Amino acid sequence: MAIDKTRLNQVVQSAGKSLTKQRCVIIETLAANKLPMSAYELRDQIKITEQNLNISTVYRVLDFWTGLGLIHKIESAN
Repeated sequence: MAIDKTRLNQVVQSAGKSLTKQRCVIIETLAANKLPMSAYELRDQIKITEQNLNISTVYRVLDFWTGLGLIHKIESAN
């Protein structure tokens, strides 16, 4: 699935935030995958093509996108 970066930037700016490289990489990686991913799977996938993100950064960015309602969290027993 392709991300409309213009629309995404509008949503982020309307929340008073900015669209950083990490936020962009994570939302694009999530959009490219058809199945849900854990934060660790996401980090490992990004590490293959991009930069090495700290897991706390991944969680922080996931919380950011969840807060905007653009992704949702699936709770697990683990």
